[in-house]
Amino acid sequence: MPQVVPSQGGCPSVFRERQKDDGQAINCGCPAERQVTIPPVLYDEILTKFHDDCISGEPTFEDKHCAEEMAARLSTFFNNEAARMEAFREILDKHSIVKLDKFSISSYTMDGSYVLALKDGHGRKMYVVLVEGKSELSVTGAEPYLQAALHHLEGVRNLYEQGAGKNCHLPCLLLLHCGPFVAAAGAVATPMPNVQILSPFLPLHFHRSDNIHRLNLYHFIFAVRRATTALNEFYSDPARAQDRPDFFPYPTKICIKFIPPGNHLDSAIEVQKYAAGKGFTPAILAVNLLLAGWTMVVMEDLVDDHIPFQPSDRMDLGVLEVLEAALKHLDAKDYVHGDLRKENILVRTKSAMDPDNGGLASLVRFVDFEWSGLEGVVKYPLQLNTKQIQRPVDAVSMGLIWKAHDREMVEYLFHGD
Repeated sequence: MPQVVPSQGGCPSVFRERQKDDGQAINCGCPAERQVTIPPVLYDEILTKFHDDCISGEPTFEDKHCAEEMAARLSTFFNNEAARMEAFREILDKHSIVKLDKFSISSYTMDGSYVLALKDGHGRKMYVVLVEGKSELSVTGAEPYLQAALHHLEGVRNLYEQGAGKNCHLPCLLLLHCGPFVAAAGAVATPMPNVQILSPFLPLHFHRSDNIHRLNLYHFIFAVRRATTALNEFYSDPARAQDRPDFFPYPTKICIKFIPPGNHLDSAIEVQKYAAGKGFTPAILAVNLLLAGWTMVVMEDLVDDHIPFQPSDRMDLGVLEVLEAALKHLDAKDYVHGDLRKENILVRTKSAMDPDNGGLASLVRFVDFEWSGLEGVVKYPLQLNTKQIQRPVDAVSMGLIWKAHDREMVEYLFHGD
């Protein structure tokens, strides 16, 4: 792709002409047809989490303090772009969100960036965060979003020319500050440059009584801090730079299950989604109705770090504690599982256990919720195996499923033969 000075190529009139040429275009949504099927958020989960954190993150006190100072200091007028961007960088650094410095890429100076030396033994550098801005929205010159995209292109070009980045999509966060507004975009290196807006332009000059815009800004600062920390950890660990296929690059493993007709499908999915929210079952990613009454359910795959419950686990009180806690959650909604045999309980492998990540709930997962639903409403299937599998005496084919049955099944796990 031909090289261009970002401050010139980012001017709307120049950028518009480049976008007409497939050999120069950047997939960034400007114009609408200049975007690819797979956006940056599906190439890297850090960018995905940034998008989600802007909506549902949990800002810290420091995040809120940073947001309040931004609103107070950056809502005013500045004599020039340099003064505004200096204040922007100073606030982010002061509150330990991210320390931004003025660096150059191929002699092109940016308004701010966070640069990290790659630990590849060659002294190469990755521009983890790039910043572009304008003193006010109405000024002429390059549009910050377009200019930041071109800066990312030059940074990636440098790494590729040095032989780096072949096994990684090189995720990068782009911060935009134009007048009293802030926004963020994400960029990844693919066969064609791929950039995506991750947040709306958030106003900093909102009224002091406007808690909706205030909360949005809190979330934005929280998302910036989390993303920069995660990107720093990512680039600091060479082992995390993996080959990812372009046809489905998001690093997600899935489990697909086909459910035959005749099951309480709606109630089963409702119960599993509730249990997944409590951390006791794999998350449901998709549900598709097929022909002849069959249903395909796509779930989170736990095969790499979970194994089926074994009799040797009986003495593990942590497992029993989790099972009892899970049943209490189901009881609170009058839900039953209906098939709590050992094959349907997965225990996290010792090598994958992290007591600081998820607590006890992360140790155990239930699977096979096909029979689950409301107590006294859902029934056992027509063909119920009571010969090879120990079940309560009143658990019979087409009989109602009760909470007591689930508890008896757990008792069999720990005190059965």
